[in-house]
Amino acid sequence: MLQILKTVEPDAMPPMQDDSTQDRNIARNFDLVRKVEDLQQNLR
Repeated sequence: MLQILKTVEPDAMPPMQDDSTQDRNIARNFDLVRKVEDLQQNLR
């Protein structure tokens, strides 16, 4: 997709994520890891 955009507009850059979005993604991933660990413990 980015390749097509650069063909149309060579100076185009991918959108940068702000820190708050990145922090939310990290927190969400951490929550998912915790849930998986809890489920694994329940299976034992």
